[in-house]
Amino acid sequence: MQFKLPAVAAFFAAAAPAMAGHCGVDVVVKALQSLETITSNSYNLVQGLGPHNVEATCGTFTENTHKEIAEIDVVLHCDIGVSFAVPQQNQICGLWHSILGNQFHAQNELHQHVQVINNTPFASNFVDVENNYANSIDQFTNFLNPFIPVCAPTLAQSQQNIVHVLNGITATVVV
Repeated sequence: MQFKLPAVAAFFAAAAPAMAGHCGVDVVVKALQSLETITSNSYNLVQGLGPHNVEATCGTFTENTHKEIAEIDVVLHCDIGVSFAVPQQNQICGLWHSILGNQFHAQNELHQHVQVINNTPFASNFVDVENNYANSIDQFTNFLNPFIPVCAPTLAQSQQNIVHVLNGITATVVV
């Protein structure tokens, strides 16, 4: 069964008050769980994505801690899940620069990502990236760049950015 994701925007509008202070991974996972776009069969946690971690507070990035990254981070493949709140600026900023630049081992882990999203319309593009750019972090980063939500001055704007990515990258999720 296929689920379209435009309703994510409506979800955020209804749930925004309750989400104040939540980090990016909470916001996205709560949205997708609410919309039932991903079933338990799709909750494939990918291990070994390198020494990066989202702490329980979703406010700390640690260089030397291994942790399974939330499945939605893998599905979107733009590290929305690996986000952190900057309290004094109320921003949510992706850490994908650090991950891609320092810890991302393209050949093996991109393959894992492809396996997770192999039922999405976007999957063929990732297969191409894996075949052509697996050893080129710069090219891969350039490929992802248009799809990454930028840091925003408010949580609401950050949520809008996430909605944009959800609607653009995973317009249809097959479960």
